[in-house]
Amino acid sequence: MKKFFLIIIILTSGFFYAQLKIYYSENINSFHLQTDSSRVSFLNDVSSSAHCIGDVLTSPLQWGSNDLIMSGIVITGVAGSFLLDDEIRNLVLKNKSSFNENVLERTGHLYSTVLYAGPAALIFYLSGAVFEDRWVRTTGQMLVEAVIITGIVQIPIGITTGRARPFFNEGNNSFKLFAGTDDNRASFFSGHSMIAFSFSTILAGQIDNTWASIGLYTLASLGPFSRLYKDKHWFSDSILGSALGVFAGKSILNWHRKNDDISGEKFNIIPLPGGVSITWKF
Repeated sequence: MKKFFLIIIILTSGFFYAQLKIYYSENINSFHLQTDSSRVSFLNDVSSSAHCIGDVLTSPLQWGSNDLIMSGIVITGVAGSFLLDDEIRNLVLKNKSSFNENVLERTGHLYSTVLYAGPAALIFYLSGAVFEDRWVRTTGQMLVEAVIITGIVQIPIGITTGRARPFFNEGNNSFKLFAGTDDNRASFFSGHSMIAFSFSTILAGQIDNTWASIGLYTLASLGPFSRLYKDKHWFSDSILGSALGVFAGKSILNWHRKNDDISGEKFNIIPLPGGVSITWKF
C-alpha cells in the first residue's frame, strides 16, 4: 500500500511538471508574469494561513458563555469516556477479523495518519493552484492548516501528559509528567482522530451535501477505530481527539468564510519591475 501511494505521488508530481513545461513552451513571453502572479498568490495564502492558525489557537481566549458551556459538555464527555476505556478496549480486541484488519483499520489509518494526510492536503492545494481552481486551492489550504494545528496542539500535550499506550499494559490511569517523548507514553490524545475529524468537517462544510457529510463523518470514525484496533490509543484519547478535530475544522471553515473575501484588502503583494509592493491595511 505504501508503494501504491508513492507511485501516485510520483505520477501526480510528474503530471504537474509536464503541464508546467508545456505551458512554458507555449507561453514563453508571459510565463514570468504568470510565475510572479503564482508567487503572489502563494505568499498571500501563507499569510492568511498564519493568521487563521493563530486565530484558531487563541480563539478559546475569546469564548463567550455558550462556548464555555459547550466546552464543559465536551470535557464532561471525555471524563466519562475514561470509565469505558477498559471495556471498549476489550470489546475491540475480541473482534479481530480480516475485514476489520484489511478494510476498516487500513482505511482509517490511511485517512488519519499525517504520513498520508499531510501530502494529500498539499497535493490538493497544489492541484487548485496549478489548475487555477479557487475552491480546490482554498480547501487544500484549509486541510494543510488542520494538519499544522493538530501537530501544534497534540505534540506538546502528548509529551506533557505522558500517558501510557494500552499495549504498554500499565492501565488507563498511567500518566507520567513530561514522559511523552517516549512513544509508548504518547497516548493522550489521538492526533489521528483529530486529523480525521478535522478533514471530514472541512470537506463536509465545503461540499455542503447531506449524503457527503454522512459519508465523510463515517470515514472519519474509522480513524479512531484504527487506533483502538491496533491498541495504540484508549477510547478517551480518541474521543478527545475527535472533538478537537471537529472544533478545529469548524473554526478553520468559519475563519475562511469571514476573511477570504476581504483578505486581499488587508494584505496585498504586488509585483513591480524593480521588486514588489507590500501593503497592509488595518
